[in-house]
Amino acid sequence: MLVITCVVGAAKYIPIMTTTLPMYPWTDGEGEEGWFEGIDLSFDTWKYDEEMPFDDAELVWQELLDRLVEEDVNLTTEQQRIVRPIFDRLWATYANKKGELAPGPEAPPVLDQLTPDTTDVDLTNQSITAIPEGVFNLPNLRRLALDGLSMLPDQVGELDTLEELDLSKAALTGLPATIGRLAQLRILRLYGYKLHSLPEQLGDLVSLQTLQLSYLSIPLPDSVENLRSLTDLDLSYLNYDRPAELPPVVNRLSALRRLSLANARLTTIPDDILALTSLEELDLTCSVIPRLDRLPDLAQLPHLRILRFSGGSTPAQRHHLLDSVWPITTLEELYLDRWGEQKIGGRVVRPALTTLPDDAFTRTPRLRRLDLSFNELTTLPESLYGLTHLEYINLSHTKLDAATVDRLRKALPELHIDLNSSKRG
Repeated sequence: MLVITCVVGAAKYIPIMTTTLPMYPWTDGEGEEGWFEGIDLSFDTWKYDEEMPFDDAELVWQELLDRLVEEDVNLTTEQQRIVRPIFDRLWATYANKKGELAPGPEAPPVLDQLTPDTTDVDLTNQSITAIPEGVFNLPNLRRLALDGLSMLPDQVGELDTLEELDLSKAALTGLPATIGRLAQLRILRLYGYKLHSLPEQLGDLVSLQTLQLSYLSIPLPDSVENLRSLTDLDLSYLNYDRPAELPPVVNRLSALRRLSLANARLTTIPDDILALTSLEELDLTCSVIPRLDRLPDLAQLPHLRILRFSGGSTPAQRHHLLDSVWPITTLEELYLDRWGEQKIGGRVVRPALTTLPDDAFTRTPRLRRLDLSFNELTTLPESLYGLTHLEYINLSHTKLDAATVDRLRKALPELHIDLNSSKRG
């Protein structure tokens, strides 16, 4: 059982584990200043559960948001952007205790265990300030994970067998130009909220397939368009500190199959994104801000199978953006959760999503998974009952009555229906 203590708007600093979360200024999306004073995540009170997703911070984050909603607390987009980086760092620290709580896979060797046969080195939570010299003498090193560094040494370019470099727990201010020498590198992960610049040599990583650049608030070098093998790009929390445009170079990555713009502060999603004709998964979770008024014709992406378009806590009425979703005939998974009512100072700034067009799913016959949770739906569209390939639907935290749910069960008897916390009569 998970135990979470949340305090919002308290008139004091809120302790989080052994630190304090100071007061942060924020705006409500319409220019009105306010003060967000913190949330006590109380990870140290979470009791071990074998189902607890230690390796998936996103699931834990959503669990936290869900429980806040159950307590009638809806964090605004600005509040989420302030808390999320702190949450990620704290959760990473806490999740690393899982070996003390439950048996898990054997940890990769650390300093005193390195041998010429070592392929995987994880130096996170080792209190290092520099990469140990012994790491550069490992002829078979394939994966390296680091934290505690603000800058990588030029010597990192000598790790010519490296296939994965995980810097997601390091607060880097930059990358050396020698990063471009890692010809075998397939996966690069790092957080960008402290980055001052990225080298043009990033575009020399000819084998790179996965690039995670969460919290990036600086320009992407134009050389990134040379990453012809790149299929997975994570730009979640892009421009987390201010609204901005999608870097044009992204639209030139023709091999991309997955693009995450979750929680990105984009003023527009340009039509140029339609040039990504290999795209199979697009994540726009909580990316709707007041300035975003339209979506491109996503139905023109011929291979788009998965679309994540959570409404989040944007204070703007943007239900009309959903009209761009219904024509996407190739969809197999669709996530349209959290388009509920939003208030600021007791004033409704976004009404709840209570209905969908009856023909909403007429053109999406391939759907296998559908998430409509945290919407105040009182009915289901007629076209939904005809989705014969649907395997799973999340209707939790909706207002559907028992008769509607029973009809859905009869129409699609093999369908798994998640009704956790739905208000059914």
